[in-house]
Amino acid sequence: MIVFAVIMLGRIADGERSRYHDEALDAARRSASAADRELSGLQSALKVLTTSRVIDARDYAGLYEQAVEG
Repeated sequence: MIVFAVIMLGRIADGERSRYHDEALDAARRSASAADRELSGLQSALKVLTTSRVIDARDYAGLYEQAVEG
């Protein structure tokens, strides 16, 4: 009976460990995906700003306004 209980506890522990591992991996993937989306958005905004004519005119106040708007 004790051997059976030890085996069952081991299996339960393995299952829980696997579940926690899967949950942690899923959370890490969600975090990485959110970070990728945020960085992509920032990259797009920077591309737009670098092609802006206000940079060529050295109109930094205008550049700031454009950045805040979009």
